Amino acid sequence: MRAEGTFRAFEEAAADPALAGKVRRALDRSLAKMAAHLPLGPERDALRDRARAVRMDVLDRLPALIEEFTKKVEAAGGRVFHAQDSARARERILSILKEEKARVVVKSKSMTTEEIGLNSFLEAEGLEVVETDLGELIVQLRRERPSHITAPALHLSVEDIARTFRDQLGIPPPEGLSLEGPPSPEEVRKRAARELSLAARRHLAGRFLEGDVGITGANFLVASSGSVVIVENENNARLCTSLPRRQVVLAGVEKLLPSESALGVLLPLLTATATGQPAAGVVNLLTPRFTPMDVVLLDNGRMDLLGNEEFRDVLACIRCGGCMNICPVYRHAGGHPYGGAYAGPIGAVLRPLLEGMEKAGELPFASSLCGACAEICPVRIPLDRHLLRLRAPAPHGLAERAGFRAWAFAAKRPALFRLAAALWRKLPFLADLLPPGRAWKKGRELPPPPKESFETWWERKKKEEGHGRPGA
Repeated sequence: MRAEGTFRAFEEAAADPALAGKVRRALDRSLAKMAAHLPLGPERDALRDRARAVRMDVLDRLPALIEEFTKKVEAAGGRVFHAQDSARARERILSILKEEKARVVVKSKSMTTEEIGLNSFLEAEGLEVVETDLGELIVQLRRERPSHITAPALHLSVEDIARTFRDQLGIPPPEGLSLEGPPSPEEVRKRAARELSLAARRHLAGRFLEGDVGITGANFLVASSGSVVIVENENNARLCTSLPRRQVVLAGVEKLLPSESALGVLLPLLTATATGQPAAGVVNLLTPRFTPMDVVLLDNGRMDLLGNEEFRDVLACIRCGGCMNICPVYRHAGGHPYGGAYAGPIGAVLRPLLEGMEKAGELPFASSLCGACAEICPVRIPLDRHLLRLRAPAPHGLAERAGFRAWAFAAKRPALFRLAAALWRKLPFLADLLPPGRAWKKGRELPPPPKESFETWWERKKKEEGHGRPGA
């Protein structure tokens, strides 16, 4: 994605106040529930320290854990395939489906399948792919990408979903819900949401029975037992793994954990940060002993990233979506402007590292660098610092470089800096005349200059209050 396209997408999304309102309302609910169930202060920091230690230990011995997991799955009667890239992963999954003579595939939510573009690939091969997670079903019907890792349809209102079900599934809108004009009363919208959920459940009930093969992702893979861990709230993943005659699991190699005790550290932080729940509704630990299972372990650049000491801890991510919930850019624009499977701060770091700077190198600039993403991350990934580091190699024009050099020169010389600031306050139109100012204002609003400098304000407040520190 080129720079112009990237920021035009963010600009268009941010210009839609209705979209921002829907996204913020959904995220605020998750953040409020998280605050209610996750301790703050030293206790939370201690939990995050333990979680990071677990994940970094995994990265330190990832090849050995992959080998152990493979042996355990094969000993239980399953198969493990190693896919170096997206194309090999897609072809491997297709070959499994052909072995089973599958016609209908039922899927539970998986961002890794979004990463490799699996749905469109299988559909082009003549298979019917049915998403069974409610949010994934909605965005599939709309032919959209998921907007969020844990809540794919959070960018949509009840009215949007009712229109989608009416147009794509022939399900009439709930009684009393207004699809045009002013929104319906809140109690009507809540009742409509319940009715739409039940209508989707009735629609999917028969589809589960038609599924020849179930495809899932994995929240974690436990090396010591060969177990696949899937966390959910709707029980659709359990149906995808028990009703079809074969299960296919696609997971990134970094999803491995050494043991169930490590899972015990990460699981509470995952659910609390992702959806504000003290515990997930359903935690599935699956092995091939019950349903024939094939596991496709996806590399797709991860093992190269593992050797990058500067950025390797990005692989510690547990895909909770917390960084999206708190990010001011995501909260204004939603997930679609990021242009890939992973949005928000983690997407802006992960995609350039896995896909290359040429394709996704503008994403690190879609950030305020406020640091909120690093503060909420349950495994303490310093996403703000990674975003800043990824900006460094980006090409900068001659005028931009000259502007920053001039700023650096003035910033080291207080008298010159004060003079430049005073000139800007007196002559703000200079920003439109100088090339760096014009470049800045192409995509941003330059705030009006303050009437006085901070230094002047500080000295005045000290004199007015008669002591050395304002507000003391």
